[in-house]
Amino acid sequence: MTGSEYDLLMAQRLNQASDAFVHLKELSEKITRQNRELQKKQELLDLVMNHVPAVIFMIDTTRNRITWVNQRLKQLLGFTTDQAMNGGTKFLRELIGRDDFHHIQQAVEYFNSRKGNEYKTLLHMHDSYNEEHIMSATVAPLQREEKGKVSSVICIALDVTRQTETQQELKQMLRAMVSNGSDKVIRSITRREYDVLRLIAREYSTKQIAEELNISIPTVETHRRNLLRKVEVKNTAGLVRFAVENMIV
Repeated sequence: MTGSEYDLLMAQRLNQASDAFVHLKELSEKITRQNRELQKKQELLDLVMNHVPAVIFMIDTTRNRITWVNQRLKQLLGFTTDQAMNGGTKFLRELIGRDDFHHIQQAVEYFNSRKGNEYKTLLHMHDSYNEEHIMSATVAPLQREEKGKVSSVICIALDVTRQTETQQELKQMLRAMVSNGSDKVIRSITRREYDVLRLIAREYSTKQIAEELNISIPTVETHRRNLLRKVEVKNTAGLVRFAVENMIV
């Protein structure tokens, strides 16, 4: 190779290196811009998530622990994010309550069976003073494993304690005004039977009631038979009349 050929080769390699450097610089600047945009979006998302009037938390359903929670947890229930994320399963069970913890598990089973991507329920959550709050909760799948099973969910819980108390007080007042001696019957009705009766009064079918309450159709039919016996009526029309007369709608 002559001296001129060598110089030409070196010049070509220098040009290639220069072009590669320019390309890497442009790529680096593009990534930096994208990171800044992503950071701005993340900051906006955090701002929104922390200012909505609801407790929002993510649950690792394989370990039953909270992995993220917004600042409303502290404002509404008095717990810090560190308490929530470091408390493990024990904290989650104490927060939601032993009686309602199964709703999270039912939501996961609901998602795994591909019935839907949204599960609504009521949760009785306890604050740092052990006061109970009635929360209207919506649960949605967040992540799935390779086999499709849900591994984490997000839960948005809105405090409806005062609204619920007001509705209950109003119903009690109205029931007292139109009392026809059915108080004993109402007290004999279980919580689940009450839910079934309320949906019957709203003209839900047996299948719709089963889906709404996440129970089987035979279970709905059992509750219906128990209601007919307790209320002492012969058919659904009698149950509807009883529900309307006693403000169970």
